[in-house]
Amino acid sequence: MSTAIIDYESGNLHSAEKAFQRVAAETGSGEVFVTTDPDAVRRADRIVLPGDGAFPACRAAL
Repeated sequence: MSTAIIDYESGNLHSAEKAFQRVAAETGSGEVFVTTDPDAVRRADRIVLPGDGAFPACRAAL
């Protein structure tokens, strides 16, 4: 399984990516990657929109 963390140029992606990578490594749950590529997002099994309650900014950037 793959997890795409969407980079919409907001928030601390490094921390989110490292946290998801650690969980994936501990559980064997597959690949974690940061992307801006819509096709990569479509292919992902799971999608993460990181941010601290900043969904309006996320929506605007997407």
